[in-house]
Amino acid sequence: MQWLLSKLASQSVLAKGDNTEQPAGGSGSTFQENLLEPDEERMLMNSAPGTCAGKKGMEVMLNLLTSTNYEWTSSAELLSALKPPLMRLCAR
Repeated sequence: MQWLLSKLASQSVLAKGDNTEQPAGGSGSTFQENLLEPDEERMLMNSAPGTCAGKKGMEVMLNLLTSTNYEWTSSAELLSALKPPLMRLCAR
């Protein structure tokens, strides 16, 4: 799962970089990729309010998977939100 954590972390850094002001005529990162499908992101965001900080689904997913107390493992709602994207991403 280390590959997924590094991918989520790099995408989080790219997303934060795109939120900063771009020079006139500049464009966002061409390497940014949303790893979550829209419905997966929606389900994850709805399942994690207050549990984990994050403005986007990938940021929430990274924070959940790297948390030191693994609170997501004891939440049926978070498990059901994480299972589809994790299964799909691991099959890539």
